[in-house]
Amino acid sequence: MSGGHMNSDITCVAFSSHLCLIASGSSNGIVSIWDFEMGKLEASCFGHKKSILALEFVNPYALLVTAASDGTFCIWPVRPHPGIMRYHCICRIANYSWNINKDIKCNITSI
Repeated sequence: MSGGHMNSDITCVAFSSHLCLIASGSSNGIVSIWDFEMGKLEASCFGHKKSILALEFVNPYALLVTAASDGTFCIWPVRPHPGIMRYHCICRIANYSWNINKDIKCNITSI
């Protein structure tokens, strides 16, 4: 399998046996979704500005959650999710402060 990350380093990988998908995150903020059975790139997801730190499929649902070093989390519908929102970030959570001594400030937006 090649392509998907525009020559940047892969920082994390997740696998869903239920959906037969592999997701990979990279240092340039791109999340790539791969069809495991066919061995091909199914989609590239753009929603983060910095390196992807973690990603996880939310089994048995057709969702992928990603976290980046810019403090954002995204929720992505993946196949077999119908419609035009597949592989588009449907919810972005931006963390601005994780200070234990003060109130936690965060911003949640729906795209």
